[in-house]
Order: sequence, then structure tokens, then C-alpha cells
Amino acid sequence: MDRKLHVVFGIPTTNSSTYIYETLTRYNTEFIRTQNAFNCSVIICVNGEYQQQSTVDRVLLYKRENPNINIKTIICEKAGKNGALNKILQVAREIQCDIIHFLDDDVIIKPNSLCINLERLVQESYDEPSAMFMVGSNFYGIKLTLWDFIKLNKPNMLKAIIHWWFHNIVIIPFTERSESPPFCIGQSLCGFLKDFPDYPDDDTGIADDGFVGNYYAIKNKEFIYLGGRPIIKPLDSVVYFNIANTYDEWIKQQIRIFTGVYYSYAFFPGEMDFFSKVFSWHYSVTKDFRNSGKKSFKLFIFRIFQKIVLYKSNKIIKANKIAPWATASSTKIPNKE
Repeated sequence: MDRKLHVVFGIPTTNSSTYIYETLTRYNTEFIRTQNAFNCSVIICVNGEYQQQSTVDRVLLYKRENPNINIKTIICEKAGKNGALNKILQVAREIQCDIIHFLDDDVIIKPNSLCINLERLVQESYDEPSAMFMVGSNFYGIKLTLWDFIKLNKPNMLKAIIHWWFHNIVIIPFTERSESPPFCIGQSLCGFLKDFPDYPDDDTGIADDGFVGNYYAIKNKEFIYLGGRPIIKPLDSVVYFNIANTYDEWIKQQIRIFTGVYYSYAFFPGEMDFFSKVFSWHYSVTKDFRNSGKKSFKLFIFRIFQKIVLYKSNKIIKANKIAPWATASSTKIPNKE
């Protein structure tokens, strides 16, 4: 009998003592599902000093309640997602796992999505062994109602209405009606460990998912030119996440994302034209990465906000600086399932 492939689910987390237990509990069914076809482990990297022990305690509570799931908790004293991902990769290599599947610590997973990702990765690699494949989930924002915002902002009705209006503008790129972008977001993606690179240091400002997507594209250039697709997002694999619903939080996040992706392109000099062909999508901030001219009033408003992001981001890039990382507290509200 062929041995089961060993999969590590890697979850970087920071300052998450108020929600990490609930997140892991939500993931529980998905972890168990994968055990039918794979030998599975979970590695959680608690990074940063703030709430470190309380976060570890919540993870340990989940571990005690779920002895059937192999869970390892590691510590990364320095806060930073790339560093945490590298720590997880280091441990995964030490235990000689076959596949690494990264997950964020605050998303909702559509049932069976993790199995779909893993099975698709194995199948594609079997069919085309000369290529390196990365498989990731589609990602959609959780749309909140006006009543949700009234409850969040009571008794300030005006604030609730303003936040609701803004939420319905910035959510445009993440609704199910939107065109799905051709890249994988770091919230849910997997690949064979032998193919996975170490991430650049957090001090570079490089976005984790921007970097790894570019890396897989570069490594599969010939395959892509022949019409192959090394970066795959199965239709039924989906994660849902809360979108920052205040302007201040959203703009900071978008600037961090834009500059992080830009620096991930710069990491591979001379490849910008190639990346624009591989990763162009309808809702890109810059025209070079857009692949259609569809227009609507909401999109017009959204483009105004994107111009603000582009202007502020370019100022940071021209100054050769890194956008400060700021966790959006409004994305940590209880997820609606």
C-alpha cells in the first residue's frame, strides 16, 4: 500500500488570544476531513511578544480538546508574517513532510476546500511532473448589512451609515460576482514542500503571497508560455474573510498590500512585463495589470479610492521606505457563518 502523503497546515498568528481558539475550532472539521487521505499535522507559529502567552494558552486549550489532531506550537519572538512562515517551513522540513498548506488565523473555510486544494495539487503534479504547482482558495469578503453596522457603532447612527456605505464600495473586488484574480492569496494556499522557497525577511516589506506567486511563475516560465497554469484556484475551494470597514484601517491595509506586492515584483528585476501578463485582473490598482474595461458607478467610486492608495503608496516607494504594518481591528469582529 502506498503511504499517505504528510501534509502540514501552517498557521502564523499574532495578537490573537481573543479569537484563535474559535478559529481553530472552526477549522477542526476540515483538519479531520483531510486525515482520510493524508497524514496531517498542524504547526502554529505565535509571533511577536504582545499577547504571546495568552495566545499560546488558547492554542493549548484547543490542543487538549482535540487529541486526535497532531498540533505543534512554535514561537517566533519577532513579529512578522514572513518570519513566522519561515519558522513553519523550517519545522516542516525537519519532520520531512511532503506538502505545506498555509492558512491565515481568521478566515472561514468553505467545507471541503482544504481537501480540494490538496487533491488538486497531487493530481496536477502527477499529470505534469516537470512543473511546480501551487493551489489556493478563492477569497471573498464577508458582506455586512446596515443592521450589522448599526450594532457595531451604536448609538452613532451616522457613523454606522458611513461605514456601511464605505464597506459596500471597498467590498467590490471580493464579492462572488467579481472576476476571480489569477493569483493565490496567503490566506489559503499549498504546494509541495520541496518546491517552496523561504520568504524574504519582513524588513524588506515584501508581501508573502505576492512573493510566492511570483516565484512560482518565474520557475514555470516555459510551462506558462506553452499555455500551462502552475497557479490553480479550484472553483469549489473558498475562504471568506472580514474586510476592514473603516477608511483609516482600509487605506493602511491597501497601502501595505500595494507596496508589499510592488517590492515582490522588484525582487525579480526585469520581469514586470511577464508578471503583468500572468497576474493581470479587473480590479488591479494600476492600469498595466487590468484586463478589461468594464465600467459601473461603484467601480468608478472604487477607482477614486484606488488612486488615493496609488498616490500614497508611490510616495513610500519613491522614498525607499516600508509601509507600517497595522492589524485592522474591524476585521477581527466575530465571523458570520
